[in-house]
Amino acid sequence: MRALPDYIGDYSINEKGEVWSHPKPQRHKGIWLKQLIDKKGYHYIKVTSGKYYTHKLMLLIFHGIEGQDIQGFHIDGDRDNNHYSNIASHDKKMRIGTVTYGEATH
Repeated sequence: MRALPDYIGDYSINEKGEVWSHPKPQRHKGIWLKQLIDKKGYHYIKVTSGKYYTHKLMLLIFHGIEGQDIQGFHIDGDRDNNHYSNIASHDKKMRIGTVTYGEATH
């Protein structure tokens, strides 16, 4: 489990992309956050400050990749598989139409 950068002590994420909410006095003893799914099939979580896509969290926390021009994708094309080994990135600027050079598209 690794801590979410802006929420150290509050939330952690495991290698499968599951997010743990650490115990909070008088609220709960620690719970796994429910993964929501958007219209395109991408998993995300909601916390007080907003919405975070699981595959983007995996890029940041397990691969150290972040930035506005970076997009994550699922290597096997399965948006339900957010394991860190199944998440890769590409730069938005590399995309031309629906073809991404050097990467599989889905």
